[in-house]
Amino acid sequence: MYYCNKDCQKKDWKIHKHECKIFKRCQRLPDLKRRMILRLFLTLKHFPEKITQQYKIPGTDPPQYRNYDDLRNIQKEVKKDQELFQYFKEVFREFNQIGIDCDRKELFDCFCKIVGNSFIIEDGDKKRTTLPIGLSIFVLETIFEHSCNPNADLIFYGHNIEVRAIKKISPGEKITISYVDLKNSKITRQEMLQKKFITCSCSKCTGDEGKFLFNCF
Repeated sequence: MYYCNKDCQKKDWKIHKHECKIFKRCQRLPDLKRRMILRLFLTLKHFPEKITQQYKIPGTDPPQYRNYDDLRNIQKEVKKDQELFQYFKEVFREFNQIGIDCDRKELFDCFCKIVGNSFIIEDGDKKRTTLPIGLSIFVLETIFEHSCNPNADLIFYGHNIEVRAIKKISPGEKITISYVDLKNSKITRQEMLQKKFITCSCSKCTGDEGKFLFNCF
């Protein structure tokens, strides 16, 4: 496992010590999504208070809160998706083969939470050149709905995230962000959103985006 520095390694040891002995039994390190599923499962198993931990939604008066249980529940959708459900069954079988004591129902809940609520952590410079470096779940940020014509954007600083307005937002107006790369075509964006079981009806998706006069590849 690789860390930014020894300080990050020490802070992560409280959860990594539970997965470290599991990884030692593996012939090769599992892929990113499998490691994310395992980490979420172990975190909730050893730190159950994380499930009910309340996060205050900024700007709410009276105060409103959000916790892990408020994340999107897409279990019904995942069960109907043959490819995704088959992937989960393979993960569950592999976890059992390497001796992970996991309840199928609890693991499936973790899997669905990741599919429906995870963000790709990006490491980028001020020029907005980004590099995907991991997966994450942010309880507060998942409250924002998707739009291909959003009024806010997500900015990563290490493993922290900020939501910044990119348009004027009126009082009471919903804050929207994009869950996909907006540089992609409408068809590609919709295909990516379908994997998260999201249907976008913004102006860019319902209208004609137009055609490029010139293409460069």
